[in-house]
Amino acid sequence: GNEAQGSLESEGGGALYIRGEVTSNTLIKKNRIDGNRARIGSGIFIYALNNSITRVENNNLINNTLSQSGRDGGAIRIWHVGDNRSRVQIVGNTIQGTTGSHSGGALNITGYWSSITEVINNVISHNSALQGGALYGYISGSSSTHIINNTYYNNKSLSANPNLPVMHSVLLNYVNGSSVMNM
Repeated sequence: GNEAQGSLESEGGGALYIRGEVTSNTLIKKNRIDGNRARIGSGIFIYALNNSITRVENNNLINNTLSQSGRDGGAIRIWHVGDNRSRVQIVGNTIQGTTGSHSGGALNITGYWSSITEVINNVISHNSALQGGALYGYISGSSSTHIINNTYYNNKSLSANPNLPVMHSVLLNYVNGSSVMNM
């Protein structure tokens, strides 16, 4: 595997920025992504366009941090855009120790139109965010998100405003006919 460690702050994807173009296939497998920093997706930022397929498999994403001006997706930020029908698979990864996220300490998923996101057999631990210490998702349209057989522990959701409720470690919002499966 490869190792991306201690990168300087960037706009998105401290270690990797993946832009899945029309009908592209991308595989990110058996890497150590450690100690990176970015505003969005401090480990990996996936910008999934029409009919693209991106698979993130058997990686270790550890100790990645969003910058003070950072926003979403501590270790991995997934953003389905365009007419879509894109697919992103997050399978068999260890994601731990990510801090500084507004939403989604380990993962932040935005799914529009008919996108598919699969989060399967991951170990997600010791991450923190304002909302969704482990996972945050905004799923709309006819998108679907499948969350299957993951292990979550010691993830924290924090609230900077004492008048806001503390959110759960997995927080998914879905609207307009989208589906979420949590098995």
